Amino acid sequence: MANYLETGSTWLNEQRHLYSTSSVTLNVGVNSVDVLATRSNAEHAYINTYTNSIVSETIRYFVFKTQDYTELGVPILPAPSHTITDNGVIYRVLSVDNKPVFRYTDMARENMMVSTKEVGDA
Repeated sequence: MANYLETGSTWLNEQRHLYSTSSVTLNVGVNSVDVLATRSNAEHAYINTYTNSIVSETIRYFVFKTQDYTELGVPILPAPSHTITDNGVIYRVLSVDNKPVFRYTDMARENMMVSTKEVGDA
């Protein structure tokens, strides 16, 4: 018997990759590679205990196919030293709320969502 949820999830991921991705540049050390990613933004607020104030910042998430996140053709996991360049803007991979810098978006671990913050222009 077919697993309808898995089949539907696979189909939906394929549609996302076909119709809502754009090219970004993944920079790992001195190496860079152009890959397709889906972008989304989220507002993140936290309390700065030093100034006792609420700070709000925009976090940009990039969804990649796990096999596309590579260095010299070898799949790797995202790390805080990596940057992503999108339309001339540089985003640094970072942790939000002391959570991992990425998470898989499906049970088969075919796609991953990476959290980043804008750090400047290319």
